[in-house]
Amino acid sequence: MDWRTLVLLALFAWAWEARAQPADPVTSVMWDYYHQRLLTGEPFVFDEQVRLEVPPFAEDARQVPLQIDASAYRGKVKRILAWAELNPIPRIVDFTPGAQLEPSLAIRIRVEQATPIRAAVLTDDGLWHVGSARIEAAGGGCTAPSVVRA
Repeated sequence: MDWRTLVLLALFAWAWEARAQPADPVTSVMWDYYHQRLLTGEPFVFDEQVRLEVPPFAEDARQVPLQIDASAYRGKVKRILAWAELNPIPRIVDFTPGAQLEPSLAIRIRVEQATPIRAAVLTDDGLWHVGSARIEAAGGGCTAPSVVRA
């Protein structure tokens, strides 16, 4: 096998691998870390049907409204997990809606700085559906430094 064939095969393998990874809608450098840490590397899809509503800019970083709506999966939701990737304590909520509750919630959170916000919805087929949003913030809403400054 000559070197051109090897390069061509490597290029095809790289393209195949890149195609297999879903594109991160908020292009976060922390996604792979949280996929392993919080979702334990389980199968996922980035899904627009998991809606996160946050303001584009946090006027008060100590009280940022966040609404998570997974009603598209009504009756199939086993768990909702949300986190702010660059907060010192990233986990926001771990919620099990049960059969009688609507799979949505609205809360207020603190953010330390501009950060991607994620909500992962585990459905009864074992797949995580991940909704994403990004919030801009001047910072200082938390009492501890963020994970990128610690």
